[in-house]
Amino acid sequence: MLDIIRNLVSSIFGKVLLALMVLSFALWGVGDILTSGNSRLAAKVGDEKISLDDFYINFQQTMRDISNSSGMNISMQQAKDQQLDKIMLNEMIYQKMISDFAKKQGVIINDEILKDYIMTMDEFKNNSGKFNDLLYKNYIQNNFTSESAFLIEIESILLRNLLFENFNIKNSISEELITLLYNHEGMKIDIEYFTIDNSKITVNINEGELRKYYDNNKEKYRVPKKEYINYVNVGFEKFKELVEINNNELKEFYNSNIQNYSTKESRDVKFVRVPTEEEAFEIAQKWESNDKEAFKNLMTSNDLEIFEINELERGRFSEDVSNKIFILNLNDISDPIQIADAGFYIFKIINVSEKTVISFKDAKNEIEEELSNQLAYELYDEYINEIDTQLINGADFDEISTQSSEILNINIDDLLFQNVEYSDFKDMLNNNTTFESLKTEGEMSDLILTDTSMYIHEISSVESSYIKEFENITKEITDDLTSEKKEQEIEKILNSVLVELQFKDYESFKNYASSEDYYLNKIINLDRNNTNESELTSISINELFNVGLNNLSIIRTSENQSGIAIVKNISNPEDRISSNFFEEVRENVIQNYNNSLNGALGNKIIDNTQYEIFTQNIENILM
Repeated sequence: MLDIIRNLVSSIFGKVLLALMVLSFALWGVGDILTSGNSRLAAKVGDEKISLDDFYINFQQTMRDISNSSGMNISMQQAKDQQLDKIMLNEMIYQKMISDFAKKQGVIINDEILKDYIMTMDEFKNNSGKFNDLLYKNYIQNNFTSESAFLIEIESILLRNLLFENFNIKNSISEELITLLYNHEGMKIDIEYFTIDNSKITVNINEGELRKYYDNNKEKYRVPKKEYINYVNVGFEKFKELVEINNNELKEFYNSNIQNYSTKESRDVKFVRVPTEEEAFEIAQKWESNDKEAFKNLMTSNDLEIFEINELERGRFSEDVSNKIFILNLNDISDPIQIADAGFYIFKIINVSEKTVISFKDAKNEIEEELSNQLAYELYDEYINEIDTQLINGADFDEISTQSSEILNINIDDLLFQNVEYSDFKDMLNNNTTFESLKTEGEMSDLILTDTSMYIHEISSVESSYIKEFENITKEITDDLTSEKKEQEIEKILNSVLVELQFKDYESFKNYASSEDYYLNKIINLDRNNTNESELTSISINELFNVGLNNLSIIRTSENQSGIAIVKNISNPEDRISSNFFEEVRENVIQNYNNSLNGALGNKIIDNTQYEIFTQNIENILM
């Protein structure tokens, strides 16, 4: 069950949700309070409340997701046994904690910021890179109980990102540590190796061995059960052919959505956060004085750092703070600005971007595409509702197929696909949606909705699983047993050769490898991180980096050949300095440190936030 839950977190929010689950069991029980008051609440977090209704909706939705993913119905008791109720509630509590803490730090997410962020999400962009309302609505329909639930999720992610961005370390990592990792990751080796010519290895196999091998490995020769289906596919694109739009409608849409065809006023800023007002004024004066050395010394002595925000828009901070920032001109430095309990901020404007508006003429093609999609979606939605009604009323697969072709006024052959292997159908939809697997011949599915299509299918025929008869696959068995016995023989030979050459010099290795039974190869500057460039397997390469200079190791190639290699040279990165790779290592180290810091901050937020869990209320609603 827990594996199923883990599989649920593969969406755009997966990493965040997984982090919350990790924290969840640290929450439940610590603030657990049994109380008869607040009968419609699941929990209180500071002044924030989590209603029983919101909790129950989230819980039910997650149960449905798990059921769809696993292909089996999960009961209420099974979910409680796996502590799904606790996981879900603790996720909601942590979101409230983040929100409460962020607001105290002056971090605010308003509707405008939410909308702007959603407009940039790749999940909702069409092929031309523009926001698509259909993709947006379908995503919410497939993944959330409501649009408001989705917006709460997005707000939590943005708050977390904004809150933690100023807690990241930059340049305080030891150069010794980076150098150590750089030397390890950047090491390269030169090797020579030989492989055995498999064709020269012969093995004898008799009838008795074949029969014994077959009897011991029957499952290897099992043909899996095969299911075939008929399915109907109606794509949203088919409805676009039914849409007609005139110029007046395009202009009306443009005027109603003018905000989508304009860029907002923004600033690129650098800023310093200072604990006290007195220090802040001193920093601001030095920054403005152009005395770079004095400013640098003052920053260093106070252990301060300059941060940067690109494309800062109104709404990132409160209206009062935003007004003080946006009144500044290019290269201006602000007076200290107090932001809630987060201290005093000094801003410097490094770039100014004014508001721009795209004309109707320039936006016309995009508007036509957008409006066409919107109207087509309405037709598509009506179609889905109609088909769903028909299914409720008992319509069979043929009736649904016929009705779909009539609605769209197209030939049924353009919608109907017959005798398709069920596994191929599942693979085709695997990354788009989940659905309950059918089991018996003639069984028909519910509607399956992806971002852009509707599917419905039925099992047309089933071929049972069976084990192939010995008499019909003697060549296949012979090939398998021959391969296995050859591998055993090769392993025996290589171990014997390894023992023979272990304490001899390189010339002995070279002479042995040059014999007619082997192929001698050489690789220069083998990189432990670029295994795809070598014919050796990644396991073999890792072993070679550990054996040491002039030592031997058994290796295997991607072509499934075996042999023995010798390490002839080890090249450390300092012999061939790469500044790009060094900086890459540095960034990886910093990222790992920042992840640890963010985890520590998350735990700190938990420790310093008061909350209550109304256990009895939850138990009552889940009975």
